[in-house]
Amino acid sequence: AKKAADRGSFDSMVLEQLGQTLRDAAAACTKVAEEALPASKDRELAVEAAQTDVDAGNAVQLAAEQALSAADEAKKAATAATKAAKDALAVFEPEYAQAIEVRDAQAKKLEDF
Repeated sequence: AKKAADRGSFDSMVLEQLGQTLRDAAAACTKVAEEALPASKDRELAVEAAQTDVDAGNAVQLAAEQALSAADEAKKAATAATKAAKDALAVFEPEYAQAIEVRDAQAKKLEDF
């Protein structure tokens, strides 16, 4: 690199053009960033709205999972109650049949009387 004292007019012109090109590029970048700012804010709002939707969806999913779990527990309880009722019926059925026979016999006696 040349020292400042050794530079000629061509070197100064090149450095001036380089400086101007860099300033123009910086201004163009600043302009692009400023123009993109409103769209960036719009995208930020869209992301926030989407996150709200995701959070709501997650809450609905959690509620559905809890409802499913409660339904499964209710099904297990109902299955157990059904089995208990069938078992009770199996125990009571012979007694019921015997009571019917006794009733029919008593009704027959009453008819014959």
